Amino acid sequence: MQINNKFHNRIHRSSTILKNAFRDIIFIGAFRSVIIVLGLIALKYIAVSFVATIKSSSPLFTVIISRIILGEKTSKSF
Repeated sequence: MQINNKFHNRIHRSSTILKNAFRDIIFIGAFRSVIIVLGLIALKYIAVSFVATIKSSSPLFTVIISRIILGEKTSKSF
């Protein structure tokens, strides 16, 4: 399979790499879907302000999950 990057150079990728990438994307998408559903359920039982406080910590968990699953290192920016 060939993939073109933004400079139109052909990059050859093995099907194993693409399968792993698709698996990771599906996992992250499913995880995100579960988070949305659980957030909507939480609104039924918990005050909106508390749910908003919990949701505000989402970027932190996104960084943690991307570190665990994808091995990405996020730089410290102040």
